[in-house]
Amino acid sequence: MLASGSWDRTVRLWNPSTGEEKRSLTGHTDFVTSVAFSPDGQMLASGSRDKTVRLWDPSTGEEKSSLRGSLFCWCPGHIATAEGTAIRVYQMDGKLVSYLLAPQPVISIACSGDQICAGCTTGEQVHLRADFLTLKC
Repeated sequence: MLASGSWDRTVRLWNPSTGEEKRSLTGHTDFVTSVAFSPDGQMLASGSRDKTVRLWDPSTGEEKSSLRGSLFCWCPGHIATAEGTAIRVYQMDGKLVSYLLAPQPVISIACSGDQICAGCTTGEQVHLRADFLTLKC
C-alpha cells in the first residue's frame, strides 16, 4: 500500500501495482504535508498545516488519534510530534507521555533508536537521548 497527502486535506491510500485508489481518509482541516507508515506498517500518520498529526488504521481507514503538532517522526513504540518549540512524545494509543520545549521553533524532527534530533529555525540542532516515559535529556 502507498499513501499520499494532498492540498484537498485528504490522505489517499493506493495500490502501487495498479495505481487504483483504495481509500480516501478525511479529517484534516488544512493541507496534508506529510504521511508515513509506522515501522510495522500497522499505523499511518499524517501531518497537516492544521497543526494536527492524525493516526490512522490503514486497513480500515479509521482515525485512531488526533495529536498536537504538525511535524512528526516514528520512534520505537511511540510517535514524536513538534509544533513551535514544543516536542511531544505519545504512545501509539495517543496518550501523551513526554513533553519538552526546544530553545527555538522546531522545523524538522527525526528519531533513531532512543534519540530524537530536532532542527531549529536558528540552524542549531537539539539532540535528545530519551527514555520516552520521562524524556530525560
